[in-house]
Amino acid sequence: MYDLNRRGGFLKDVAKSFAEASHELLVKSCNRSPSTNGKRRIRQYSSLYVRITTGDLERQTERLRELIDAGVFVFAGGSTVPRTKTRDSNPMQQFKLTYRKIYGLVNFIGLAERDRFELSGSDLEEWLAEPGKGKEILLRNLGGDYADKASNVEDISSAGKAKPAGREAKIRSSVERESVAQQVSIFEFDRTVPLSAETEPGATDLSHSDFYERKRPMIDHLVNEPFSDIPIDWILAGFGFEKRTLESVRRLCQAAKPRQALTVQYREPGRTDEIKVALAKSTVNYRVFEYTDVIKRGLPEVDGNVVVDITGLTKPVIFHAIRNELRRKRRVWICHTEAQSYYPLDADLERVLTAEANQDQHVLLEELRGVLTGEEGPYESDKLLPSDSDETRQRVLCAFSSPKHERLLSLLDKRDYDRIEIVGPRMDSPRSKVAQIAAEVAARNNANSNVTRIDSNDLDGVLAFIIDRYMWCYLDRGLNFEFGLTGSKLQAVACAATSAAFKISQCWYLRPEKFDRDRFTKGVGKTHYYKISLEK
Repeated sequence: MYDLNRRGGFLKDVAKSFAEASHELLVKSCNRSPSTNGKRRIRQYSSLYVRITTGDLERQTERLRELIDAGVFVFAGGSTVPRTKTRDSNPMQQFKLTYRKIYGLVNFIGLAERDRFELSGSDLEEWLAEPGKGKEILLRNLGGDYADKASNVEDISSAGKAKPAGREAKIRSSVERESVAQQVSIFEFDRTVPLSAETEPGATDLSHSDFYERKRPMIDHLVNEPFSDIPIDWILAGFGFEKRTLESVRRLCQAAKPRQALTVQYREPGRTDEIKVALAKSTVNYRVFEYTDVIKRGLPEVDGNVVVDITGLTKPVIFHAIRNELRRKRRVWICHTEAQSYYPLDADLERVLTAEANQDQHVLLEELRGVLTGEEGPYESDKLLPSDSDETRQRVLCAFSSPKHERLLSLLDKRDYDRIEIVGPRMDSPRSKVAQIAAEVAARNNANSNVTRIDSNDLDGVLAFIIDRYMWCYLDRGLNFEFGLTGSKLQAVACAATSAAFKISQCWYLRPEKFDRDRFTKGVGKTHYYKISLEK
């Protein structure tokens, strides 16, 4: 249901309304008066016969294909001859669809297949056009031999008006209890992979320890006066629209006192003028490059020490800038300024988590759809590395989960992997819990997936984990190792540093259609400085 909601409300509404209609008929059939021979017959509707006869035939066929492609229904074939009951001369327009019962379990529909719904003509058009009314449409168009017995079905809503006695009372009571039972939530935060001898490469193979120590990037945290004994020649910054991008440039210029700057101009003007003023006040000569040109041709190579201010840079620029500096000079400095608050806000996400705690999963889906903003899809997958790996080898993906989870799920929709390593946050804030939900959903939907919790701003922890998994997957087992830049900017830094030290098959950036600048970040937090270096 979660994935259906991501792909479009139409799919979820159809799945939900079919389950509700089937559930209602199941309960009614159990509570109706016994037939003359004293036997009860449970009605279990799990099939749908559709006949496309009127209206926009092409559009209806396209909608039905969407439902089958999404897995709401399974195509069970059509009649080879006209059905005698309908006396139709065009059997090619008739289809039998079987409902995927996994979706119906939220409404406790039966797991057997005995009865069917039938739709055709204007009723089919209405059902495809208005899925929210699906339950009403299906119930008024009952198929099979149940239609003529509908008048004998007792409405469960009136069952509580009189107290039945004896055995019938026990049956009625049992059904009523089951109808309000709670299904176990699929969003359990228990997917964390323990670091055991079976899953942790360092615990099973020490043969690469010398190689690891020699090749791995080293991280130094710079505090107090971070550049007091280091002459900084260049800084790289972006003309972002967040308030923290301007303050980060001001702080960096004051701390590093650079002589020159490379700046990246985006389509959105952002705080371009203010940042230019800040650079001019610090007597910094700057050169401006358009973002589209940087993506196509890269940034110019410069001599001397460079500080990359990742605060206002997009992840592709961060990845290439850090990777290239490390490969050329074996060292690079990083500046990162946090925001005071991030979207989606904790207050908004608290409502989502309350809905999930109450086992109201449909409310959870709708709330998630409403608050996970900051950027808008659809997402395009951009390759950041040249592809020279053997594509016949198995692939492993290392990606990251965040409250803005669409990038991760979109990447997994577009590409198949033999193993998936997902890094989710460790904290218990509402934002972290929603990111954990997204990681859990991604893991459940993809076989051989693991989730490990590491804070998104823990650069040392993320880098150590990535290299550890790389050793186990690539060096020990020969899998192609790929990155998905679906998390924070510091996580992108860790990916870039790893790709400078080791061979990475591919790195993916999920590019949104556009950003929502009013719902991105607010305020300015602390500024952190790092030095990343490789052994010469």
